[in-house]
Amino acid sequence: MTIAESLRRFRKDFRLTQKEVADVLEVTPQAYQVYEVKVKPSAEVIVKIADAFNVSTDYLLGRCDNPNGLKSVDIDSEFVQSALAFNNALQALIEKHKGGET
Repeated sequence: MTIAESLRRFRKDFRLTQKEVADVLEVTPQAYQVYEVKVKPSAEVIVKIADAFNVSTDYLLGRCDNPNGLKSVDIDSEFVQSALAFNNALQALIEKHKGGET
């Protein structure tokens, strides 16, 4: 889904006019109208949109299907990295211990 499609859908779901959303985002109604059609808003406006609709910027940009973004993936990623580092440390200790016994 494109950002333009997301914007239209959110606005309709919340039953808002383009002017009302433009006011919240602090842009002109004409600027907002263009966002719903073809032009991607600036990063600053994307953040405001995400905040206004309570969704992640990743979701708005079509990077994920979860409105809350990739947070759960990031946490899992950190866990996996920590587990791998721990495993590597254990393997090194095992090898060191084996070397001392021989």
